[in-house]
Amino acid sequence: MNEELRECPFCGKDAVIRCDFCDEENYNIYFIECLGCDTMTSVHTEEKFAIKAWNIRYETKHETVEELREAYESWDEDSNWTPEEME
Repeated sequence: MNEELRECPFCGKDAVIRCDFCDEENYNIYFIECLGCDTMTSVHTEEKFAIKAWNIRYETKHETVEELREAYESWDEDSNWTPEEME
């Protein structure tokens, strides 16, 4: 696989590809694990899918976790706001 793993989105440390053999189904399973905080992807039957799952990042307009928390806490369930308006 040529695609490089991105750093962990939570702690910024390196990650590695893990491969285990699933005896019940008789095939290999792949997942990505952070070497810093042990965050992992779900298991996949192909290495390329595990890498894609790890490397995907969701963009937000909030620069910090605190900004995101403030936006969440200011949301009122009874309002007519849409998720797009929270961005």
